[in-house]
Amino acid sequence: MNQLLLQLEKDHKNLELINSLFRKIHSLKGMAKMMGYNRLSELCHALENPLSKMREGESPLTQEMVGLLFSGVDLLENLVSEAVSASPPQIDYQTFIQELSGEKTADVIPSANGKSPASYKLPTSIPVDTQKLDELINITGEMIIRRNRLIELTRSVFSPELEEEVHLSDNLINELYSKVLTIRMVPVSFATAMVQRIVRDAAINQGKEIDFQTEGDKEIELDSTVLNALLSPLIHLIRNAVDHGVETPSQRKAKGKTKGKVQLRFFKEKDIVQIEVEDDGQGINVAQVKKEALAKNIIDNDTVELLSDEEILMLLCAPGFSTSTKVTDISGRGVGLDVVKEKVDKLGGSMHISSDYGSGTKFVLKIPTTSHIIFALLVSLNSHLFAIPLSKVLTIAQTNAKNSSQSFSFQKEEITLIHLKDLLNINGAPQEKPGNPPVIISDIEGKKVGLIVDALVKIDQIYVKPLGKLLDKIEGLYGATILGDGRVVLVLDVERLR
Repeated sequence: MNQLLLQLEKDHKNLELINSLFRKIHSLKGMAKMMGYNRLSELCHALENPLSKMREGESPLTQEMVGLLFSGVDLLENLVSEAVSASPPQIDYQTFIQELSGEKTADVIPSANGKSPASYKLPTSIPVDTQKLDELINITGEMIIRRNRLIELTRSVFSPELEEEVHLSDNLINELYSKVLTIRMVPVSFATAMVQRIVRDAAINQGKEIDFQTEGDKEIELDSTVLNALLSPLIHLIRNAVDHGVETPSQRKAKGKTKGKVQLRFFKEKDIVQIEVEDDGQGINVAQVKKEALAKNIIDNDTVELLSDEEILMLLCAPGFSTSTKVTDISGRGVGLDVVKEKVDKLGGSMHISSDYGSGTKFVLKIPTTSHIIFALLVSLNSHLFAIPLSKVLTIAQTNAKNSSQSFSFQKEEITLIHLKDLLNINGAPQEKPGNPPVIISDIEGKKVGLIVDALVKIDQIYVKPLGKLLDKIEGLYGATILGDGRVVLVLDVERLR
């Protein structure tokens, strides 16, 4: 804006420059209003008025007005800094608005040239291409692999000096990763600001009255890559709530309901962010889901009778599944719940659905704050090593190896037992000594499951690398990593193992 004003100061009649300045201020006003920065949007609106008159030829651009516009841009910069730092409102811009509108005459024409040299300074933040941040996190990941390799090599060498250097390098790499991760973190409010507009447009399109509420979006941050990948599934769930969840005003009135409500909530526990999308609409008919699943041969009669209501609702994530009798331009096209769950799984997260027919539906997503460098539990199956993301491990237990039953009781809850080797088609007897094998208890599609392994090896920080296009479609694989001894270990996505 300063550059445009400097050019306008030399060429007062350049309409192209006036239009360009107007568009920039108008865009800033729109973004400020969307994100709730009302003071900033009010000042932008005041600056638009004289520029609009100049565009229409109603008022000429004078040197005095150029000075006022310079002062206005200075105030915009200060208000942006105020908004970013979330500091209490201290900047007085109302006096300037009165001067701009001609209601008050200043003794001295406000001018950017009146600022002292000490008040000029370079911005404390600069824009950085996200691709460069991705490259930086990749380099950090490779350093973690090399660090693990160095730790492995020093095990056979007794040298206090070398051990100290390895320890210091370990601390520096961890600190580097922490700083890089902080740079990549963005508030989830960036996504909610966009979603608010989507809810408004979708509600108008459907002729519905909806009160959209958010919670926790200003306090919680996610890796920018994770948030970007999560945006499409999140938008679909919100549109789905507006389109298929909340009833029309006449239907709600007949049921004794008031204005529709859609809530988007964020909670954080350790390295996991829980996202809830809930509506108070008509809910999902479990019986209809069961009927549709049987009709589409997604599941057979014997199996469906063994499923809980929550497990039946998860059948909605099967490809092409829909209980809606109509397809609209809001949802029902493009991204479906199957793709939503697939994208959530690829982020190392999980998805659960609960619904009270007639009262509403809630989708719960649990997403790791970052998906590149994670802590994982290394397990042994025969001579093979596998890594399970620690975010997928609820707890560790033991069961009797001689017990051939398919479940066991743990903390007053019946847990289904599954041999991880069976899911991975690994044959042969375990190399570990017989005894009580460890059981990894994990939450799979809303149900606790015990995964039996031969042995627990260790918990380690790993850098997860993608498998590539040829192996990416294999169910149950999240990626791969390289251990300190050079072995390549597959990282399991236990929710997608079948």
